[in-house]
Amino acid sequence: MYEMLRFTGKKSRKTERIVMSLYEHGEQSTHEIESLFRGKLGVTSQELGNILKKSGLFKINGHVTVSRYSGSISHSYDICKWIIDYEGLIKKYRVNEFNPLATRSQYIINTDTYELHSLPSLRNTTLWEEIQLTIKKGE
Repeated sequence: MYEMLRFTGKKSRKTERIVMSLYEHGEQSTHEIESLFRGKLGVTSQELGNILKKSGLFKINGHVTVSRYSGSISHSYDICKWIIDYEGLIKKYRVNEFNPLATRSQYIINTDTYELHSLPSLRNTTLWEEIQLTIKKGE
C-alpha cells in the first residue's frame, strides 16, 4: 500500500531535512542531526529539541555518551539517538492528492516496507505508473 505525503507547516523544511537524513543514514544522534543545519537554514538547540521530541515524527532509539575535556577537567553526558516514527509521519503529513504544480516536499511512502520516494524524481519512472494504479485501486 502506498500513501502520499506532503511536508507543510512552519517547520516543514527543517523537518523534511531531518526525515530525509534519518531515512538515508539510519539512526543518528542529536549532534549529527544538528550538523545538518550549519549554514543558511540554521536551527537553535531548543528548536531542534522541540522538532525531535514534540512533533511525533521521531522516536528515541537509545543513547550515546559524549565526553568533553577542558584542560584536566572532563565532563560527559548522554544524548539521544533518533529514528523515524513512520506511523507518526504518515498520520501528520498524509494527503489525498498532490498539487501538480509543486516541485518539492512531496513524497510517496510504501506503508509495508517504509520506502520513501521523492515525487519529482519518481514521476519519470515505471514505478510511478504502478503506484498510481495501486492508489486508485485503494480508493
